[in-house]
Amino acid sequence: MAQKKNVTFSDIAKFTNFSKTTISRYFNDSDSLTLENQEIISNALKELNYKENKVARILANGKTEFIGVIIPNLFNHYFSEILNRILKTYENFGYKFLVFIGNDDEEAETRYIQELLAYKIEGLIILSHTIPSEKLAQLQIPIVAIEREDRCVCSVNTDNYAGAVQATGCKKKEPKQEEPMEQVLTAVTVNDLTAGCYYVKNGMDFFELPVEGMNFDPSRPAETTTMAPNGITKKDANRIVDFVYKDNAIPTLYKNDQLVFKASGNVSSFTWERFNDQGYSIGLYGLSASAAGKIQFENGKSGNDDTSSITTAIAASLADGMTLNNGFVLDKVNGALLTGDNLRDGGIVAGLTKDAIVNCDLYVGTTLLSACATADMRAFTSFERYTTDLYSNSPDGYAIVDIPDYLKSGYYYINNAGLVKYYNVERGTDTTDIKMDEPYYYEDDKGGVMTYYEYMEKTGAINQNTEVKGGA
Repeated sequence: MAQKKNVTFSDIAKFTNFSKTTISRYFNDSDSLTLENQEIISNALKELNYKENKVARILANGKTEFIGVIIPNLFNHYFSEILNRILKTYENFGYKFLVFIGNDDEEAETRYIQELLAYKIEGLIILSHTIPSEKLAQLQIPIVAIEREDRCVCSVNTDNYAGAVQATGCKKKEPKQEEPMEQVLTAVTVNDLTAGCYYVKNGMDFFELPVEGMNFDPSRPAETTTMAPNGITKKDANRIVDFVYKDNAIPTLYKNDQLVFKASGNVSSFTWERFNDQGYSIGLYGLSASAAGKIQFENGKSGNDDTSSITTAIAASLADGMTLNNGFVLDKVNGALLTGDNLRDGGIVAGLTKDAIVNCDLYVGTTLLSACATADMRAFTSFERYTTDLYSNSPDGYAIVDIPDYLKSGYYYINNAGLVKYYNVERGTDTTDIKMDEPYYYEDDKGGVMTYYEYMEKTGAINQNTEVKGGA
């Protein structure tokens, strides 16, 4: 009886009318495809009775999904309970564990580690203390130890002081309320993390993602053009975040950093709303050109940052009984007549530099007013949205957000809780030529949405002869 032929990527591509490149991305980076295309391929796999070849996949991408574990013994309940919890993580993360019992024998544990390295493990969890940390640090693989010094390797250690505080009922001192003032990037320790906030973790330092001004309800996430959880945000919503005092406090996140958060309850998902940096301007946005070509501020459509100097300057220029209920026309800036060409995305006045003096001529009705302000607002406009749900908990009291590989460099507003500047490269890489506004989502001819990779394939930058990584 002839052996049944294994289903290959070519078979799946032919069945779905997709390229082998697209099929490869489904297995190696499914988030780079739209949900519709993911479903088409998923259904095809069922129809074709596809069975994944793990060995071929390991040979192709070099990732075994194996993690080694060295445990002193199993009769100690402490060690057996930790091992039990480690093994339970398979359901959530898919890593398999190769476990050796060391029995406090350094020579034996050294042999076990060499055996594990031969299986190309992606990391090592070591609960024993027989092998010196300096020796472990030379293995050139990720290592997590339990209750060790952490100068040479990462270690999960008990905070006895915090335990004593909890046991005695002592309360942590509440942080002082910050007054509005120019803020700079400032590191805090793990003991200073605040529930509801997100941080960039670099080494032992934590940098909070700042939040300041916005023109939308922070309890409602951005809507996409197709109403899907991922895609292009609706341009007519004109979602803007701005900073007057915290623009220098926006942290930078690299691939080898961690994005962490502290929470007092469950977090079901993460909304990554991507914004374009529109630079510095006066604190007005949502301006538009009228039919007569005048730059107008319309109540209900336009907005302002209450802490910006322009807000104070305009209020001071109003005569008794004069209001802005019907809006106003921003006629000139520093003596130059404004037109629609002077507006950036988001209806923001262009051509200004940080803290530049700006003399504004504006009309309330037909009354000319003058207001002197500074370009003290840095504005960002929304253009894409991503939704993810993966994270892992740290025993130090915070959670680590899983950052998707496909995420492009740019500015991201995380769960409407703070803005971060993200580079999709390792820390230390030259970022001079990295584009921060290159789209990941593109609109197709029918009003649908394509991912960056689907767009590249459609435009010919990637073709069906592109080498496919991954086996079947």
